[in-house]
Amino acid sequence: MDSDGQVAVRTCALAASLSVRALGQITSGATRRQGVRARVCLLRALVAQWCLLTLCALLALSTACGDEAAASNSIESANYFVQNVPPLGCFGSVASVGSCARRADCDPSERCVFDSSLVPDDRMPASLRCAAPVGARVALQNCERGADCQSGLCALTGVCLEPCLRQDDCAETQSCRPVEVRTSVDTLQPVMACTHRLVLPADVEIKASPRGHELRRGNNDVPIPGAAQPALVYLQGDCDRSVDVLTLRSLDLGRNVYDRGQLALGKRSENTVLHDGSSLAALMFPNNPDLAPSLTGLTLGVRSPTAQHVEVVVAARAPGAGILDLNVFYVGGGAEIVEGGFQPGERRVARMLDNLDQRLRVVGMSVGQIREFDVVGALREELSVLEVPSRMVGERRIEGRPKRLDELFKLSSGLDTPGLNIFLIRDMSSYVGIAGGIPGVLGLHGTERSGVALAIDQMGELDDGDLVLLHELGHFLGLFHTTESSGTVLDPLADTAECTSAEDKDEDRELSTDECWDEGADNLMFWTGSGALLTKEQIAVMASSVLLR
Repeated sequence: MDSDGQVAVRTCALAASLSVRALGQITSGATRRQGVRARVCLLRALVAQWCLLTLCALLALSTACGDEAAASNSIESANYFVQNVPPLGCFGSVASVGSCARRADCDPSERCVFDSSLVPDDRMPASLRCAAPVGARVALQNCERGADCQSGLCALTGVCLEPCLRQDDCAETQSCRPVEVRTSVDTLQPVMACTHRLVLPADVEIKASPRGHELRRGNNDVPIPGAAQPALVYLQGDCDRSVDVLTLRSLDLGRNVYDRGQLALGKRSENTVLHDGSSLAALMFPNNPDLAPSLTGLTLGVRSPTAQHVEVVVAARAPGAGILDLNVFYVGGGAEIVEGGFQPGERRVARMLDNLDQRLRVVGMSVGQIREFDVVGALREELSVLEVPSRMVGERRIEGRPKRLDELFKLSSGLDTPGLNIFLIRDMSSYVGIAGGIPGVLGLHGTERSGVALAIDQMGELDDGDLVLLHELGHFLGLFHTTESSGTVLDPLADTAECTSAEDKDEDRELSTDECWDEGADNLMFWTGSGALLTKEQIAVMASSVLLR
């Protein structure tokens, strides 16, 4: 590491404006291809590569949604554990097709299995019938095809499934939710099945509010359990309601460390929170090494449009782990080079991930297990190019969250091990990369925030794809842009350079790389993504992530 505590990371893609100004609107952190300055910055010693996310782990010990004994179902399964927490995420449902929807609908000697007598019909719900077990493997064990599983159902994400109709068909550590099942080489069909709720490394400590919290219409204070280490807080409201995060107060410090109103006025927050108002929120405390964890607890100030129930879960562990597992979904990206897009085993993707691993090793971390999944059929075609809505603000065009990004991230439903979910698609307008949140919902698969997407057809041979991925990893682990495009919103870290609106020499209300080059544009997390530096505090934030094992 350089003596001044900063580390160079090469980043070439132009990172995206996540405009925390529009705090009511989510922008989870994205890398854009903009014309500001097309320089491919040379890498120096890349440190801090995100103590990345090996989220969650529910893994091997749970029972299959019936009465089967739990079985070890993953490599290094001892590193993970199944945690019984309140339901997190909103997943919808899939219509039940066939003579059964769950095992309870069948005779004791039979199972509710995939009806293989019918021709697979891409995107139609999988048809089920009562019959003898198909394969030998029980629910949540790994599989390659339906014939491996007792239910005949092998998820896109490589685990055997037990179909369900409602929550009480599943074990306490599981949720009944839609999962994509591969029913032939070119078809995916959804089915309701039992999946793990949360998968985290075994050394993560979990706390949950015993009975949740009841919100009234208007402003509310939500108590958050304390933790001795940096923590990730999940807040889940009713699925048809919204929750607006206004303030965060440390009871140990006796003051607010985040106030959305003050941030909107251009005042720097000690512990920035970003939430789009949806029913599921994730935030880190502290995401600033200058603050200590709050043993007494936190108070989250929220506004609710109506009365509703919220659940709170806190995950925390001491820094020190350094292995990041990856789940790579091929969704048509690479079609500019290979007809139909890249598939698992693609050498260019392998090289990109190897480069990521080398950068991580510089700071004592590494890429762990890499699992690859090929999305086929209509979903591959439909989700490979995401339309991006936009609106004019004065003379500037502002782009929003890509349409159908939620559907893309939900393809991770059913994963049985933690890891960063990476979705390789073709195009997202000006976005080259985008993260599901700052931070992401670590360890929680199958939600609209569960991963990062890369538009790899905008990256040529992927020579710099690992750098775009690093920027998005930074967001997913909790790093904000050091300076937003307006210069009025800054990250909470004391050792990142500031480029304020005073540097907007051409008065176009947008800070360029040139205008800020000596004032922080050389940082990896500058809003244009034109830089390469990481500071000690940025590294510390990433290292505190509960995703690593």
